[in-house]
Amino acid sequence: MRQGVWTVKLKGVRRQKRGDRVVKYHRASGIRLPDLPETHPDFIAAWARCELG
Repeated sequence: MRQGVWTVKLKGVRRQKRGDRVVKYHRASGIRLPDLPETHPDFIAAWARCELG
């Protein structure tokens, strides 16, 4: 790993390989999360909404 580069993996995200793509779901609720990088603000907002219920 290069210095200053971090990998973020949010808790409670299920990653499922579908062909050449990875589809992400909120583990507890089963809701599909947006097809965006996990560091994107819209992805984090969707994940946070799922965490709150």
